[in-house]
Amino acid sequence: MITVNEKEQIRRAHYLEGKSIRQIQRETGHHQETICKALDAALTDDDWALLDCLAELTCGNVPDFGAVRSLYAREPRLRVGDAIQSYVDGHPVTVQLALQVT
Repeated sequence: MITVNEKEQIRRAHYLEGKSIRQIQRETGHHQETICKALDAALTDDDWALLDCLAELTCGNVPDFGAVRSLYAREPRLRVGDAIQSYVDGHPVTVQLALQVT
């Protein structure tokens, strides 16, 4: 059993730092199946269905950009907030995305 903190470290290493499952396995000592479960834990079946729909719209030589834009506009799970966490030189940095009106 892994802790919530370890699960978050695995997710950060894979999704933000771009590390492979094998590399995470070497660094943490966790089994590959444990790492895969940690990576999938945050996604529900509905989330996977939404991502499958998005993948279908964007595959092929000519993606349907109108349908993609419409899906992003109506689906709050695909939106990000006013700021995101990014990594610069291995350190987390907050990046403001919203335009500030003065």
